[in-house]
Amino acid sequence: MKQVLLDTNFILSCISQKIDFIHELKTMGYEIIVPQEVIREIDGLSTSSGRGLKVKHSSNLASSLIKLNKEHIKIISLGEKGKNNVDILIIKYAKAHPDTTIATLDRELKSKIKGNMKIVIHDKRALEISSR
Repeated sequence: MKQVLLDTNFILSCISQKIDFIHELKTMGYEIIVPQEVIREIDGLSTSSGRGLKVKHSSNLASSLIKLNKEHIKIISLGEKGKNNVDILIIKYAKAHPDTTIATLDRELKSKIKGNMKIVIHDKRALEISSR
């Protein structure tokens, strides 16, 4: 089964734009992978005092959604806690697993992941596979 690794901004953007990304990705035939480091980032955003209410709400909802859909999501660890930032760990994972699709909206991250397919949000309402 083909795999898709989700990053933080992809998950939060899907939440804020009301896209049922878990259902969409399963329908597209993907096994969904969420790194433990991404979950920690999401949890950190939900408790951060410097964040807006919308970000806190989206991150709380994302955290709950991940917990409720454990049977559809594979949680992995990308590296040692605090060792590297999450984007660097995702880049390393993508290079080591070129068949894994990366779901991200981060331009810098997309530009550093050359060989992998990407899933992005198209027109703020639909998921789209991209090779760029």
